[in-house]
Parts: sequence; C-alpha cells; structure tokens
Amino acid sequence: LPVYYPDDAEVFVKAARTDDGKLVCAVLDMSLDQVESLPLVLKKPAKRIQRLLADGSYETLAFTDENGRTELPLTAYPFDPVILLIED
Repeated sequence: LPVYYPDDAEVFVKAARTDDGKLVCAVLDMSLDQVESLPLVLKKPAKRIQRLLADGSYETLAFTDENGRTELPLTAYPFDPVILLIED
C-alpha cells in the first residue's frame, strides 16, 4: 500500500497516483470522535504534503516523519474528508 492509517480509529483511506506521479489521498474519519494530529504511514518518505481547501486551492502542511510514521498537524473531523496531495 502506498499509504495507510496506522492507529485503531475507524478511518477510511483511499489513494491513487496522478499522471505526474503525485499521490492523491482521501482520508475519512468514520468514527464519532475527531482524530487529532492525523498519522499516516507512507511507502516512500514525503517531500511535500498539501491539503485541498474548500475554495479549490492547496495549503502546504508542515509534517514530522519519525520511525516511518508521518504526523500531520491537522484534525480529521467525523465524515469531513481530508484530501491530500503527497509528493514523494
């Protein structure tokens, strides 16, 4: 898998590659609790991660990568999808 959610919350992750090789990743928290500081495990280390905003623009995220676990400083709210563009 190119990306997955490593913890035990009910989180759905779907990913695909764009024509230029970037990873588009949709993360959906399906639980009733929000997920603070969203963790992901990536097959390749990320060089840059961007989040799609409601107006169609992208916001570059600062992230930490420790022991193969990438922590994103954002909250995933129940049934509010987080769309990411990952350059690896």
